[in-house]
Amino acid sequence: MPNALAEIMPLDLSSLESIQQFAAQFKAKYERLDVLLNNAGIMMVPYG
Repeated sequence: MPNALAEIMPLDLSSLESIQQFAAQFKAKYERLDVLLNNAGIMMVPYG
């Protein structure tokens, strides 16, 4: 898609504040969402 617009926007689904901020920023900038790519990352830390 040569005219496609892709933007990365951080969102922490474990944080209600993050969800509210994301929604407000998205609604202020865009009228609709056509495609959503979710990428969940996991970081393993040593015990102790």
